[in-house]
Amino acid sequence: MSQKATHRVRSARRLFPLIARRMDALPALPAALLRLEDLLPRGDRPAAEIADAVRLFPALAAKVLRVVNGPFFGLDHRVSTLSHAIAVLGLPAVRAAVAGLPLAGGERDEHGILHRHSLAVAAAAESLAKVVEYDLPEEAAVAGLLHDLGQAVLLTFAPAEALREAARAEGDEREVEEQERGILGLTHGDVGALVAEEWNLPRILKDVIQHHNEPPERWSGLPARHRTLAAIVAAADRICAAAGLGRRPGRSAAGAGEVRVGDEVRFSAEEAAAAEAAARAAADRGAERLGLAVPDSGGGEAGEEPLARAEVLRRRAPEPLAARMRAAADGARTLGALPSAEEVLRAAARLARRVLGMDRALYLHYDAGNARLLGRYVDDDTLLPVRPERIELPLDPESRLGLALREGRPVRVDSTTTDGPLLGLLSQVEVLAAPVPGPRQSLGLLCVDAFLRHREPPDEDLELLGLIAVGAGAAVRIVTLEGETDRLHRLAARDELTGVCNRRSLMELLQAEIDRARRGPSSLSVVMADIDHFKAFNDCYGHQAGDKVLAEVGRLFAATSRSVDVIGRYGGEEFLVVLPGTHVDQAVVYAERIRSVVVEYGARHEKTWPDCPLTISVGATALLPDADDLESLVRRVDRALYAAKARGRNRVCVD
Repeated sequence: MSQKATHRVRSARRLFPLIARRMDALPALPAALLRLEDLLPRGDRPAAEIADAVRLFPALAAKVLRVVNGPFFGLDHRVSTLSHAIAVLGLPAVRAAVAGLPLAGGERDEHGILHRHSLAVAAAAESLAKVVEYDLPEEAAVAGLLHDLGQAVLLTFAPAEALREAARAEGDEREVEEQERGILGLTHGDVGALVAEEWNLPRILKDVIQHHNEPPERWSGLPARHRTLAAIVAAADRICAAAGLGRRPGRSAAGAGEVRVGDEVRFSAEEAAAAEAAARAAADRGAERLGLAVPDSGGGEAGEEPLARAEVLRRRAPEPLAARMRAAADGARTLGALPSAEEVLRAAARLARRVLGMDRALYLHYDAGNARLLGRYVDDDTLLPVRPERIELPLDPESRLGLALREGRPVRVDSTTTDGPLLGLLSQVEVLAAPVPGPRQSLGLLCVDAFLRHREPPDEDLELLGLIAVGAGAAVRIVTLEGETDRLHRLAARDELTGVCNRRSLMELLQAEIDRARRGPSSLSVVMADIDHFKAFNDCYGHQAGDKVLAEVGRLFAATSRSVDVIGRYGGEEFLVVLPGTHVDQAVVYAERIRSVVVEYGARHEKTWPDCPLTISVGATALLPDADDLESLVRRVDRALYAAKARGRNRVCVD
């Protein structure tokens, strides 16, 4: 990297934290925001129709792309078109995104001009993309809509007067960039690229935002597709500027004529004129529909009234939703503290019914192998409760519920869909359903309905239900992982053959009991047993038979001991039992009992092993708190065991 480029990057890195603190979203024009509700489609409309409305709002388009490409959705590829993004998010999420848009204050004329310019470049870029047969004209439109993202950021979030001065720099685009670089050490394209990267926008959009104003010879490091799109947007920007539709309108309106961007694209005067016409129509339509001021026309809503009205609208309208969003998010976080997946899903159903103000919430388990939904848990506030254990519904993969499970997004099920079995079961005409995500596929569906209220759930409820379902899925994963971790810990502490503690965990637990007995004071005894003539048994009947005997002896010890007793395999055919709160005389009784149990087991299998009767020798001792440590205690019980062997085996001795 050259010294100049290094300085540019360092400047960007110094500036970026100042901007990043305030760049949650681009601002929305107050007058435009007032008209937004009327422009967005109602009900379940095609994604393309919603995208057409969103495209009128660069701030909303950027917010939608930021949300869909964020970590919340975890998509394996970046989304670069609005119709694709909206197909993933749904209309309720778009409406929720509106509530988070800041309002453009102060220099509203500049914001309006930039907004109108973005609409014009988007339309021109889409027109030119079709000329060169670019495969995604809508992607070109989005790139045109956001090409001056950095300019909007500087105009809106500039933390110093120097940044505002750069944002208002005069001249053509090259001259503006030189002025920006002199003031900031970087251009608005660099700022826009940094923001695009922070917002997880696709790299192709980031590259267009950063490089479309640069000479094409600097694009050699970009992928071919990125160079083509940058050239299309650069040509569209040039055409709009020549037509008086630039960021500094009124400087030229003579038309661009033939437009060429390096060796990348070339457009005839007729093609440029068609793009100009599309740009002008889009800019005028946007100005009319959104109340934008047209330069030199005196049009649009002026003064403080639109700002004040929009601020009231923005603050008042989302308050109930915001409160419910907080309740849903807080409740979803608490699900991870529950001890089992069953309790998580039950609690999720309760949370969904309470937060959404519904009558019933139902969790249906997804049995993928048999393509069916099985009732599991219900939270019901009606007098006619559903019995979940009786629910078994066939799942049509092409139904709305099948779509929810396959694509991982909440859906509204009503009489227009093919989900009649669920509606019939619940005696409802409309149900909201959200998939609970699992590691490889959806675990099931969280469904809610207004059984008694008979009200139509608002669109925002889908997003709330989806949030709770995602929280439930995350909590189930936490519980499952914790359970698996506990299982692995238990396996690591167990002897694989006998199922009792292995020597390492046995010694750790014995030391803990010694420490507890000393603090008590409390009695503590230990018993050590050894299978008699085990080597001869192995030699006679083989190691497989020997392993079976070891496993059975371990099982007999576990069945004969208390839950507080610690049983472990000390080594080979030796077992050690730790008896908390037990005096030595009680330990002797225990030792005799376990010896008798093993003898009885051996007698029952005498025909299987006639040449080697199964017996054990046992030693017992008690802790001397002032004299014993772990090693000395084990040494004394081992001495008692060998005394039992020396006296003829199949007996108990005490040290």
